[in-house]
Amino acid sequence: MITFLFWNINKKPILNLIVQLVNEHNVDVLILAESNINDREILIELNNSLKIVFYPDIPIPKRLQILTRYPSKFITPISDSPYISFRHFRLPLYEPILLGAIHLPSKLYHSESEQVIDCTAYTSEIKRAENNVGHTRTILVGDFNMNPFEQGIVAAAGFHAISDKEITKRGCRHVGEQDYRFFYNPMWRHFGDRQGFAGTYYYDKGTQINYYWHIFDQILVRPELLEELIIDELKILSQVGSISLLNSYGKPDSSVGSDHLPLLFSIEPERRI
Repeated sequence: MITFLFWNINKKPILNLIVQLVNEHNVDVLILAESNINDREILIELNNSLKIVFYPDIPIPKRLQILTRYPSKFITPISDSPYISFRHFRLPLYEPILLGAIHLPSKLYHSESEQVIDCTAYTSEIKRAENNVGHTRTILVGDFNMNPFEQGIVAAAGFHAISDKEITKRGCRHVGEQDYRFFYNPMWRHFGDRQGFAGTYYYDKGTQINYYWHIFDQILVRPELLEELIIDELKILSQVGSISLLNSYGKPDSSVGSDHLPLLFSIEPERRI
């Protein structure tokens, strides 16, 4: 099993919480967005507190940090654009996985229409990365700055990510003169307050339409990985040990952690025959 942790930490100096989460949940792949903590500092703290060594990513400027428990010989950098970084995982005995770590532009700077248009460029990057590695065993994870129901996420020319596993298993949908491959988006199940909170990010604005809670932090998986995603292990975390990441009103507490809640998920990669 490979366990992933994604967290947009909003430039907060919360390395102690990150290390505790990695330790508590036995995380194998750590992905951070909006981090001002350098790789070296994170690695020192992780490797001082854990029995298994973490390794750095390639040392280039990028919007995301990717640290793993796997030596670099098992992970190939595929591409790094301003908003998406692709890494090809080829672990011994297991089928390969293409990881796309994502941090898309904020709604503060891009309108919904601009986000939809931008998504067509992002999907072209995904196709190029998949063509590069020669398969579509792809996971996308990160801060999309869009909800699962927004046009950029669900549109065929966008991420084409839907909530129904059975439909996703069809592989693709024909629209106009082109086939568009599906992603499955399991984050739909986390809407509503059954878990005590209703998303990964909270924003209260004085406009006619106000969702309050948003699920900007998501994972999307291709049909080839549907059976390998351990759905019960997909969690939005609100605790780090005994420390709550929510304030007394049940909203993300930026004085303790970040304005985003962390996302945890696991996959059980298929073994090579």
